[in-house]
Amino acid sequence: SCYYSYTRLETKGKLSIEGKIIDVEGLAWMDHEFSTAMLEPDLEGWDWYCLQLSDQTEVMAFLLRNARGGISAASSGTFVNRQGQKRHLGKDDFAVTVLDTWKSPYSRAVYPSQWRMQIFPYALDLNILPNISDQEMRTSKSTDVIYWEGSVSISGTNTGQPIVGQGYVELTGYAKPFDVSM
Repeated sequence: SCYYSYTRLETKGKLSIEGKIIDVEGLAWMDHEFSTAMLEPDLEGWDWYCLQLSDQTEVMAFLLRNARGGISAASSGTFVNRQGQKRHLGKDDFAVTVLDTWKSPYSRAVYPSQWRMQIFPYALDLNILPNISDQEMRTSKSTDVIYWEGSVSISGTNTGQPIVGQGYVELTGYAKPFDVSM
C-alpha cells in the first residue's frame, strides 16, 4: 500500500455539540493510505500508532500481526524530528509491549489497551494509554468491520528526559481476522 502523512498541521474550526458552537484550534495529523493489494494470507490485522510528542517530534508505527501471534517483517514506521525530517524505522528499530487489555462488552473482542513503545535509535521509551477504554467502532450498517480506533495520551522519556504527548491508535483483526476483500 501507499501511505503519506502530514503530522503537525495547524487546525482551526467550529464544533457543534447539542446546538452549541465551540471554536477549536490545535494541531492535527492527516494521513491517507491507499492500496490495491490484499493483506498477506496469514495476516489477521494490524496495530497502527500515530504519536505527537511534546518535543515537537512525531512517530508513526504499524505492526502487522499474523495468525500465529507473530509480527510480520513488513512492520515498520517513521520518525519525524522537530525540523520535519523523517527517518524510516524498520521492524527491529522499535518494540511494542502490551501492558493491559480491554474486553468489549459488545463484540467480546479483547483489545490491547496500554502499551510500552520503545524507539531504539532515539532512546524513546513511551507509555501509551487510551483516553477512553471503549473506542470500539462497530460498522454493521456500512463495512461490517469491528475495530478499535481512538485517542491516546503518552508519557515517557526521550534520552532519559521526561516527555508527554497525544496520539491515535487503530487496532484491527481482534474481533475477527481483518478481511480486506469486503
